[in-house]
Amino acid sequence: MKHFYMLMLASLILGNAEINAQTGPNLLGAKGTFSAPFVTPNTQASNCTGTGTKSYSPIDNIGNPLNTLTGIGTAQPASGYDYTAVSGGLQPEFTYTLIKNIGDGNGGNCIKGDWRGKDHTGDGGWFMAVNGAPNNTKSPIFYKITSISVCPGTKYEFSAWVINMLPKSSQYAQPGSEPNISFKVTSSAGSVVIATSGPISYTNTFNKWVKVSGTYTAPSTVSTVDLEVINATAVAWGNDLGLDDISFNVVQSNIAVSGAPNALCEGQSTDVIFT
Repeated sequence: MKHFYMLMLASLILGNAEINAQTGPNLLGAKGTFSAPFVTPNTQASNCTGTGTKSYSPIDNIGNPLNTLTGIGTAQPASGYDYTAVSGGLQPEFTYTLIKNIGDGNGGNCIKGDWRGKDHTGDGGWFMAVNGAPNNTKSPIFYKITSISVCPGTKYEFSAWVINMLPKSSQYAQPGSEPNISFKVTSSAGSVVIATSGPISYTNTFNKWVKVSGTYTAPSTVSTVDLEVINATAVAWGNDLGLDDISFNVVQSNIAVSGAPNALCEGQSTDVIFT
């Protein structure tokens, strides 16, 4: 009973305090990190993309495509963009690929030689490299996953890591054409944009990833949601970006009390630790 009393007192003390929330595991798993076993190597990709002789063209450098939006499937990632795995394939706008290393300090991959970036997760998997749409007549959806199960009334964080792959030294790195993405959650209760990155700056620093995140609380009537990563910059050049570690996590606050003796008599005091 004394221990119960102390825990109740702890909750009263912390009732008006701000608690730093933590997030649970990524509910998307390999589907959000573009990793095996969800993504597998594309053995039909152009030879130059994965020669194994350069740091930017490792073996199995290109991954197989995501689903299309018309054949998305339940809880399966898809893209509204055109997939490519050939030399020069990312030159046209409105294209994407899954790749391990598209370019580094040693040079650029043949799929798009002036871009720089590699997998953010660091698990030997891939990331999504995108040449953004030039206008609003094209689908704005880089990435979409449908029918993710959620608990009504529960708070979630939706996040991703984003990189501007076009070096600042490029002639195409013009103000106003920086990548800019939004996160959209759709359910039976409607659609809401929960976060927007703002322009991701051009830089000459190799592999500079930026985390973008927003929170969403599932309404009491909602049991599944669809998640979308959307293009917020539609220009003819410059909006070239990489996506990785797309994550959907439960936001949780756990308070543990330790340091109290097993027995404590009325009127005595003690020190405890709140974690």
